Amino acid sequence: MFGGMVSVAWGNRRLTRPNRLAMVDARTQLQVLLDALRARTAVLTRRDDLPSAARREVDAVVMEHVFIDATLARAATADEVDGLRPQLHACLVTLEHAAESVGLNLPATQPFAGLCSIDPQHGAATSSPDGDGLCRACIAAIGTDVELPVRMVAKDGRAVPFDEIDLSSPSHDHSPFDGEGDR
Repeated sequence: MFGGMVSVAWGNRRLTRPNRLAMVDARTQLQVLLDALRARTAVLTRRDDLPSAARREVDAVVMEHVFIDATLARAATADEVDGLRPQLHACLVTLEHAAESVGLNLPATQPFAGLCSIDPQHGAATSSPDGDGLCRACIAAIGTDVELPVRMVAKDGRAVPFDEIDLSSPSHDHSPFDGEGDR
């Protein structure tokens, strides 16, 4: 995590301020979506009842995730980062289909659905005493001195909770997450 932040900072030092802000926004937002993708693959790979065809789909998504992550690390502009969103969306669609094979609802258009509402990187959510979808670790931390800060990402140059990001991409005519082109 720290290494990724150093890479972003090093790469951004050459950019002008508006381009730097756009790059930080794009990177942090795509990273949280990648973390959600990774968490969904983990949910599905743990399923013993996942059919072999669906398991192959999940394995292909894992490989594509690695490719997207590596490309993100090399991206030099916000447009390059935004250009990865359709690939990421295609992975979410594939996982949605794989999940349907075992009766799970993981809609591609709602990449954080079913994941921890504190940070989707934490993984699958279960219900907490107040009804929020939290992972087991966050539920265990309730009532202790451990603070549960919601994951923040950059949007318009300021920090916002991860679930407030715009799922559309500024460089596209429509959102890759709006349901168009699914299936």
